Amino acid sequence: MVRQCSDGSVNTIWVAAAPRHSTVTPEELAKRAANRLPLAVPRPLFNPARPSSAGPATLVGVPTWLWVDGWRSVSQRTQAGQVWAVVVAAPVETTWFPGDGSGPIRCTVNTPWTADTAATSCEHMYVRSSAGQSASAYPARVVVSWQVTWRGSGDQSGRLPLMQRQMSFPIAVAERQTVVTVEGNQ
Repeated sequence: MVRQCSDGSVNTIWVAAAPRHSTVTPEELAKRAANRLPLAVPRPLFNPARPSSAGPATLVGVPTWLWVDGWRSVSQRTQAGQVWAVVVAAPVETTWFPGDGSGPIRCTVNTPWTADTAATSCEHMYVRSSAGQSASAYPARVVVSWQVTWRGSGDQSGRLPLMQRQMSFPIAVAERQTVVTVEGNQ
């Protein structure tokens, strides 16, 4: 506020505005918290992953097991006065783009490969070597989708839109030549 005095001088006086009485809802807080969720960029892994000059390589004609590291739920809590919300993002799907011209592979499970694990439902079989590709590798990509739910004060809850993170990565595909010999005459 500006105040002019009788002697012609001018003074500036700060006057605090009256407090606003806007009420934030738990859903609004949940949307804000979702924007701060620490969703990791996926780290794609595959097996077989043999050393090669182009980086880890799988093999032509061998089912390649696919999974991402860091497949876990994350949460974020926020509060404004007495109103609060907790948001949880749970990974629900990976979508793999193998880079070899084939269609996407959608997986709702994420089973890391171990020598003791028998099978996976998330795999791809390359039918051609990546030798003719730029850097001798296919330009692959994986997208991880998280389902986002929230609960808040006043016993409220709901769902928010899916959130996604993606990572592009090279995948080399090597070819192995096999020679079968038969001993003796049968």
